[in-house]
Amino acid sequence: MYTLIYSSDGKVGSIQKGNMSIPICEENMDYHDFLLWNSKQEIPLDLDSTIEPIKSTPEQLREKLITEKMREMAIAELIKEKKL
Repeated sequence: MYTLIYSSDGKVGSIQKGNMSIPICEENMDYHDFLLWNSKQEIPLDLDSTIEPIKSTPEQLREKLITEKMREMAIAELIKEKKL
């Protein structure tokens, strides 16, 4: 049994089968197995389906900003030390 997994933008981001997450990637054989299985279903799963995008909480936005700023500071420091 396959399940569509939606990303935060509301689009299908991957496919779940049991404990396995299958990326939507033409080079992935598990993805091809899914496509074959899906083509044989009476009502196939719609890879173009969407859901309402997930809105970040203020705390999540703050954490994202902190992470981005810390990364920028680390890169600047590495450049200053001539390690990048």
